[in-house]
Order: sequence, then structure tokens, then C-alpha cells
Amino acid sequence: MIQLRNVSHRVSPDVEAVFTKLNLDVQAGEIIGISGRNGSGKTTLLRILATLTEPTEGEFTFDGTDAVLYPELVRGRVGYVADAMFRASDLTVREHLTFLATAAGADPQVVDGVLELTDLTQFDRRALDTLSRGESRRLLLAQVMLHDPDVLLLDDPFADVDAVTRGDLLAMLDELATLGRTFVIAASLIEPLTPFCTRVGALEHGTLYIDPPLPAAPVEESEAL
Repeated sequence: MIQLRNVSHRVSPDVEAVFTKLNLDVQAGEIIGISGRNGSGKTTLLRILATLTEPTEGEFTFDGTDAVLYPELVRGRVGYVADAMFRASDLTVREHLTFLATAAGADPQVVDGVLELTDLTQFDRRALDTLSRGESRRLLLAQVMLHDPDVLLLDDPFADVDAVTRGDLLAMLDELATLGRTFVIAASLIEPLTPFCTRVGALEHGTLYIDPPLPAAPVEESEAL
């Protein structure tokens, strides 16, 4: 589904590369967890996968499409959830999502389903600046679910949340996984994600170390006939 081949990225020619010759294969339905210290390039990697940052070198294909040359063909299929908080606003959760859905040309009725999916229905009349960190995380996820992406790119989704909130978020991500979503998740600490992931890796000193893809399930003889 996703292939990165010898991908490198540097901010400018006279600055050391964030990472070099990075290779990554993500199969549909996989849940990839990538750890790394602050500044290791995790966010840059996710932004490349989201087609928001162009790699300096290398190839990036998404289902056979050259995502560097044709990013517009990829963006509708990915959802990037940044590590961010909402600015002060008197818009309610529902108003915010309805505005985004309308601006994107989506049916505003999709908001009800997204609120339910992200367990935000009970908070739909709350102002954005009154949300807790965990509630804001769920709302960021709700935003990208408005266009029903195939791939979710999550940047440190458990940063600064307590154990209870982390458990709630994991349960929500698990539900999305059962719906067939593919995940690439960057995190400073990978341990809470390990039971959830199909593969884990680490981005260290510009190199990605990651478990190899699981072998394909053998085809039963009766199925092959």
C-alpha cells in the first residue's frame, strides 16, 4: 500500500539530513508504531506520508501512485492527526466539525457518525477551549475522519494524557482498526502502543529500524483450486 524507497529529507543543503535512505513498506490493515526521541524526524516522516512535506530524495508511492508527483491523488485517502491543541474559540465541537465538513464539500450529516465513532457525542455542545487534552485528541481524530481516510497518521497521540485517557484512546483506535483502517503512529514512548501494533520500529540517528513485514498467510489448497 505504502512504499518509501531511499527517502531522505533535509531542511536545507547546508544542514544535516533529518534522515537518509529511509525504506518503509506498509501493507493495508497494518498498524505500525515508530518511536524516537524529540527531533528524531518522526513528525517529518508522517508529514511526508501525508504529502504535506516533500522528500529531498527518494521515492514515495501509495497504491502504485507516485505520491510526490501526484499528492492530490493521495491526500483524500490519508488522515494526519498532528500533536496539537485548539486555540481559544467559542465554537462548539459540533459547530467546528460541521464547518470543516461543509468547507470540504462533505455532507454535514456525517458529523453525527464521526461524533459517535470518536465518543464525542456527549461533548458536542462544548466550546473548543474547554476541552481536556484527551477530548482534544479525540476531536483531532474526528476532524480527519470526516473524509473517511484509509490510512491514519498519528503524531504522539498519547502525549501528556493520563493512563485512563490513554486506555480510552487505545480502545477507540482498536475500533477503527476493526473497520479496516491502516495506521502509522509516531510516539516518544512505544510501550503503550506495542500490544496494539502489528509491527514496531525506531527512528534513531537518521535511520529507521523496524520489524520486517509479517509473511503472507499460506493459501489453503482448496482455496487455490
